[in-house]
Amino acid sequence: MKSVFKRITALIFAVIMLSLLIMLASCNAYDSVIDSFIKSDNYTVESENYTLMVDGATVNFTMDDTQMYLYYDKGAKSYYYVTQGEEGITKLAIDSEQYITYYKEIVSPASNMASKLSAFKHLRDTLEETDGKYVIKESERNSYTVAVADGEITYTVENEGDTNNYSYKIYNIGSTKVEIPDNVNEAKAID
Repeated sequence: MKSVFKRITALIFAVIMLSLLIMLASCNAYDSVIDSFIKSDNYTVESENYTLMVDGATVNFTMDDTQMYLYYDKGAKSYYYVTQGEEGITKLAIDSEQYITYYKEIVSPASNMASKLSAFKHLRDTLEETDGKYVIKESERNSYTVAVADGEITYTVENEGDTNNYSYKIYNIGSTKVEIPDNVNEAKAID
């Protein structure tokens, strides 16, 4: 009888430990993916309006039929800000200060999300998870939802009473590659 009781106790203990490990692993998956995004300078952010691809110092921003490229050409030893749309290609040779200004401007939505996700990471233990998502209420009218699955972050901003709710998918963290097309590279730059 003692032997059966010990086996049942050991089995219950094993099930509890396995449950705790699974719970910790899911917490670590959230932290790991969010930390990777916060620390990375290599990711893709996609919304219904645009796609932002950041590959270190090289950036590609696409909205509708317009693409913007921001990059440093080692061969020419110059920074470029390029727009490509229906009107053709406009390529500006810029200095490093202009590059920093453009970079901050283009990448600011992702920086804002990284800041909020950093705060979320610290609050997550106090939040309730529903269907794999966490909702953070910022004010009476504004909230955002965070979900992590398969190395991707889904970040949704909801403005109560407003039809302008935004959903973003952050993926390819650490593996985004931005290739500058030949026609952009070969375009004549305006000083």
